[in-house]
Amino acid sequence: MPLLKELDLYERGLLHALIASRTNNYVPREKIPWLIEHADRAKLLAAGDPLPGSDPFLLYRGVAGRGSARRVRGLSWTSSLDRARFFARRYPQLHDPAVFRVTVSAEQVLAYTNERKEEEFLVLLPKRTRPVLHERVRD
Repeated sequence: MPLLKELDLYERGLLHALIASRTNNYVPREKIPWLIEHADRAKLLAAGDPLPGSDPFLLYRGVAGRGSARRVRGLSWTSSLDRARFFARRYPQLHDPAVFRVTVSAEQVLAYTNERKEEEFLVLLPKRTRPVLHERVRD
């Protein structure tokens, strides 16, 4: 981390590490907030694409599974309901696919990217923010 910060590469590297995985991010969940806490928020936001419009942003997250596997409060959210539905159904062996929604301000957005055409917002939800079940996803 010190070398990446010295070279002014930390935030770009962190953003890449957080979004590069084609499946789930396998960094231990408790480490992600720590990594983000050490980032310059303005540089992290600048490492992605410009925010698409003004806040508030209505975001969706597709999930499936039960218990801790469900990850409703995850880091990656999308402004596309269709993409959220895709992620909810991505693993057909998992139970109870659903889409949750939240509304966030621009100040809560860590980064935005549409690099993979997923309209992806990275957001660490405050503990008081409760995602709301938008819909259960059916095939």
